Amino acid sequence: MRKELPPIAIIPARGGSKRIPRKNIADVNGKPLLAYPVETCLASGLFSEVVVSTEDRDIADVARQFGAKVEIRPSELAKDTAPASLACRDLLLRRYNDDIRPESFCMVYPMAIFIQPTDLIESMAKLDNCDGVMGVSDFSIHPYKALVERNGYLTALWPELNLKQSQHYPRTLGSNGTFYWGVTDAFIASPGFYPKRLKPYIIPPWRAVDIDTNDDLEHARRIKLSASDPC
Repeated sequence: MRKELPPIAIIPARGGSKRIPRKNIADVNGKPLLAYPVETCLASGLFSEVVVSTEDRDIADVARQFGAKVEIRPSELAKDTAPASLACRDLLLRRYNDDIRPESFCMVYPMAIFIQPTDLIESMAKLDNCDGVMGVSDFSIHPYKALVERNGYLTALWPELNLKQSQHYPRTLGSNGTFYWGVTDAFIASPGFYPKRLKPYIIPPWRAVDIDTNDDLEHARRIKLSASDPC
């Protein structure tokens, strides 16, 4: 009979960021960026272990410094074209076998520096009668308003939809790059963060800051310093 372990947290943090070199260990108000999600996962008390998946020695050292374990990722899964879902699957298969495995896992992005332990606790509670729970936020501009530029002119992407009155638009949510809970066996069989039975966990947009540019990084530093909802 298989031994089911408590959930684990997986933080995929490769070293090859191009737009912000060494982004995952960039300083955010006195601590490496990676330290924030590691500490949040540990503080939640949910996980049998918090594991950083990386191919980078410096990132591995920071992860261990702040209390995480490390799984060295194969180089082919550390390319910028390799999806995080495959890195998570690789870690689960390398670290566990069919006789002992966590029933579920939470993949937490290194950029999720504003999530709180309560976010993880409350979202885990939703992992029932489904295959996954995703951190999501409302769009600031509804997708029905989307425009595309063609030959220098703007064209509505969905002209038949954007003519509706906005109060009749359905609520739309998008993955905000914070975290994803998955049922381990279902995920291994079909790796991906969009299973058929996917539930939302809604996070305010200001706590779901993606960091792709130096301006994003400075913005994150200002929010962290404020220690309060800037809205």
